[in-house]
Amino acid sequence: MDDDVRLVAAGHTRFGADGDAPPRVFVTSGGCRIVYQHSPGSDPAKTPLVLVGGGTTGRAEACELYGAESAVWSERAVVIFDRRNTGASDVLYHRGGAPRESETLRAENEEQCDDLAELLRSLRITRVALLGHSSGARLVGMYAARHVETVESIVLVDPTGGKKAAA
Repeated sequence: MDDDVRLVAAGHTRFGADGDAPPRVFVTSGGCRIVYQHSPGSDPAKTPLVLVGGGTTGRAEACELYGAESAVWSERAVVIFDRRNTGASDVLYHRGGAPRESETLRAENEEQCDDLAELLRSLRITRVALLGHSSGARLVGMYAARHVETVESIVLVDPTGGKKAAA
């Protein structure tokens, strides 16, 4: 892992400092550094669970609120996805002004959705259960709509909305 990646300490075994799932960095085809953790679980036949926190609390929220460390999930592979512009992943905002001819301005959640799809392909994960909170729930909903063939189930916790979120 890169020395400059800092994550909130959370968990005690699986995702902790001595666990089997240290923070890793995935670089998307567009050059964005995405921090994630992937723990294989004890039963490879079980559908992997992807946890997507809200705001900038991805990893801490996944461990503390959604029990990524819980024995309930021990059989499943668990992926903690730290979205771009949040937490420890790259912060890449489109700046003001018109895009050049070769560029297309895209919504942040569309880029995050593509990042997640690219990461899962790189991990060779073809079927997932998704749990998202707040802005992570919006991302999970978008991912499920775009990649319905890969989604076994989704849990949306307190999806945010309103004018600010839509913007």
